[in-house]
Amino acid sequence: MIGQHASQPLLPVFFGGAVAFALLTLSAVGLASIAGSLKLTEKTVHLIGACSFGIFAVLALVDSLTALQA
Repeated sequence: MIGQHASQPLLPVFFGGAVAFALLTLSAVGLASIAGSLKLTEKTVHLIGACSFGIFAVLALVDSLTALQA
């Protein structure tokens, strides 16, 4: 938000950031309530996190290789 405010007016940056943080908090609380009812084990949560980071790593690698070819 600080970087955005360097080139944009204060009020739109403030309200945009406030809305973004509110949506982030709302989605985190909603997903936590859903995950709490699923009775997931710690091992399952770690596996889901590891797979997510693996997917992000592959996407970043593909994007960087595509950028090198251009």
